[in-house]
Amino acid sequence: MKAQSPNTALQLALTRRAVACAWLTVCHEQQRHLRLTLVRLESYIEMELENFYLRQYGTEQGQEIACAFLNDLLVTTPVNATPCLSFLGNVVMDELSSRISPAPVTVH
Repeated sequence: MKAQSPNTALQLALTRRAVACAWLTVCHEQQRHLRLTLVRLESYIEMELENFYLRQYGTEQGQEIACAFLNDLLVTTPVNATPCLSFLGNVVMDELSSRISPAPVTVH
């Protein structure tokens, strides 16, 4: 079995972060899913979306396909611009977020 490319794994992590940040920006602007955190959302994207492709196609090819899919969720912007979701990205992330159970409230 061929070892996974660090470039693919890094690109996947960066794209996951961009998608999560873009969705949290939308949520903040619309006052929705306010208890959703970046860490929790990234974890859920990895668990639900990326792992689907990893199970179907194996590690190397699955990472490449997952990365391409996550890139399709973003609008192409300059490197220094804030990430922005495509129409598909908004639809997918809305569906994904509706499945995430609310985080427990911590009382201090």
